[in-house]
Amino acid sequence: MTKTYVERTLETLVEFADIQRSSLNRLTENIETMNSNLSANIETANQKLSTNIERTNQNINLLSERLDTLTSRVDTIAVQISSFTGGMNELKGLSRQIVQAIEGDRQVALQQTENVSQLIELAKQQQAMVERIMSKSSTA
Repeated sequence: MTKTYVERTLETLVEFADIQRSSLNRLTENIETMNSNLSANIETANQKLSTNIERTNQNINLLSERLDTLTSRVDTIAVQISSFTGGMNELKGLSRQIVQAIEGDRQVALQQTENVSQLIELAKQQQAMVERIMSKSSTA
């Protein structure tokens, strides 16, 4: 018996829905992998940045202590040391600005992670919709 145009169209729609479901599954897996990798990379970068910032702050504090010692011992270079200390204070301010910028970048990365999670949820909803369409078309 020859299939009608409607039957062929329904078969084509079912095949298309299967392809879309497979595509959505792959997309969901890729997004989940990307989300996992992104989270791991953010965490690693955050840990490294925190360590480096802590070392930088320790170095700045150490340099400040050494400058104070030199200032008390060498009166002849007091003007030069004062200038250098001012530069170090400026460097501390810049370090704080850098820390704030890094924190801002971290917040953006966290928001991007949230956005990816929302995309995953949207993909799941789309997959459910495709499955409902397929279910309706198979019962029709």
